[in-house]
Amino acid sequence: MSFVRMRAKQRLRRLALFWRPFLVGSDVPLVIFSNAAFIGRPESGMRYYNPADDPHERIFDHYTGVGEVLAVHNLDHVFALLHRQIIVKRGSLFSLDDAKNNDLIFVGSPSENLTLQEIPGTREFVFQRLASGPRKGDLAIVNVHPAAGEATAFLASPSNAQLVEDYAVVSMMQGFNSSHTVMILAGTTTFGTQERSNMFAGRAPLRICCCGFLCLMAISSRLKHWCV
Repeated sequence: MSFVRMRAKQRLRRLALFWRPFLVGSDVPLVIFSNAAFIGRPESGMRYYNPADDPHERIFDHYTGVGEVLAVHNLDHVFALLHRQIIVKRGSLFSLDDAKNNDLIFVGSPSENLTLQEIPGTREFVFQRLASGPRKGDLAIVNVHPAAGEATAFLASPSNAQLVEDYAVVSMMQGFNSSHTVMILAGTTTFGTQERSNMFAGRAPLRICCCGFLCLMAISSRLKHWCV
């Protein structure tokens, strides 16, 4: 029993070390979850909003992914363990004033968390839809400066196949000013986002990255880990 308690204390210390930038200030961190903009209604069919063709007033943004829901639950769990609160806000209600005045945790990829596109983000791994090739139109994590032998893009399993592989970017960086921190937890699918939140909420083994903090992680039976 004492061994179990010791392991629990070690786990809590690791979590406190990792989340320290969000624990030291008096402000409550904001968790911003993605909620994509759609056109249509559930009963008649929906598609993604296209700003080039669709009027803004027809946007239907009442949905988020199941992975984002569980990721927010994971974050609430870990911050409760660390005796801190979080404030949860959907991406469509996020403002630049929030960015200037709060520590931020973004949950979900920039393809659906559109406010992330206005925030200084990752520079080495970026989310883009492929413009050509057999996976044209699919969302990928693009390796901006690939080293010799590295892939230039990372994609989840095709949409017409069982999801057995996904990728996620985890990034922690300085916010708009030096007193605030921004973190991004984003998978190419909703399940990639959920899986990475499991690790950083203590529900899976946590390895502290000591080479700066930008990770690209493959989620499959063959876990890979890149740090930049």
